[in-house]
Amino acid sequence: MICTEDIFELLFIEANPIPVKWMLEQMTKINSGIRLPLISLDSQYHDAIKNEMIKLKLL
Repeated sequence: MICTEDIFELLFIEANPIPVKWMLEQMTKINSGIRLPLISLDSQYHDAIKNEMIKLKLL
């Protein structure tokens, strides 16, 4: 059974929709680039989110 609790927590690790947009970009669902006042997802969270996406077979 796949637990999605971790991905839900990671979706809100920074202000919404920053993590969601980053995940969609990684999945090649959207192009990169965001407008102010949004900023890019802090790089310290990249590995945790990417690892969870791999566990859920999103990447």
